[in-house]
Amino acid sequence: MSKEIIVRRQAKYLGLKRYFTGKTCKNGHIDERYTSDSRCVTCVRETHLANYDKNKEKMTERTRQWQMDNHEQYLENQRRHYRKKNPYKPWDKNYYRSRTDESS
Repeated sequence: MSKEIIVRRQAKYLGLKRYFTGKTCKNGHIDERYTSDSRCVTCVRETHLANYDKNKEKMTERTRQWQMDNHEQYLENQRRHYRKKNPYKPWDKNYYRSRTDESS
């Protein structure tokens, strides 16, 4: 799968969150970059995982606190994620219609 090469200015204009230059980052990765700050996606992921490993308890507590402080948003995020992973379920307005069409 080839990625389309695009410059940051064009990605910003198009409203994209990420873009691909085809060039290596300072750590040698050839991957997409974030439009907001030009950082390599792989570098960001590696930095996040390294920080998480160093401060696992602190980050877990911060996540729990956010979930408690923003409970409704947390639940909505959970619902959205579940629906994305399970697209054809009863909450879909066409679920029952398509089920009755199949049995006819």
